[in-house]
Amino acid sequence: GESLQSYGPPERWVAPLHIPRRCCQQVKILFLSPDPGSVPAEAVRKPTASQVESRPMDQRTAVRNLAAVRLAVGVGAWVAPRLAGKLFGLDARANPQSPYLARLFGARDVALAWGALSSEGESQRRWLLAGLACDLADTAAGVAAGRRGYLPKVASTLVSATALSAVGLGAAALREG
Repeated sequence: GESLQSYGPPERWVAPLHIPRRCCQQVKILFLSPDPGSVPAEAVRKPTASQVESRPMDQRTAVRNLAAVRLAVGVGAWVAPRLAGKLFGLDARANPQSPYLARLFGARDVALAWGALSSEGESQRRWLLAGLACDLADTAAGVAAGRRGYLPKVASTLVSATALSAVGLGAAALREG
């Protein structure tokens, strides 16, 4: 099988986070040991808050991540609308029009991703604002659907949380410098 060494040094495994080398060594011991139960408990410690620090995502990375999510969701909704809906807890059998609506949503997400990736400066900012507005509206629609009962609670939570995470990425992408 493939070893973790092929992924480079441990510092590169955790790109957005800085985790001390000794923590990475502990993870390697747990996952590469033929018998993880044989690892002494004192060798495995949960990192403390002072050992793990997060760094803010830079704007360029946020735009790329947001676009990647939009492309994945958009293409998935277009190519396999019933499956995409099922992943979000939606029932395409109960609503035969849902694949059509999923494809509209998918096309919108692909267009927003393309617009953000293919532009820069003020034009990119406008694309990002348009996406943020859509994501806020999607969040509100998901919450309203759950409250009014025309989406099950699980589906309402899934669609709302997904849209809200896109709001967060959109806000990070709009952040200056």
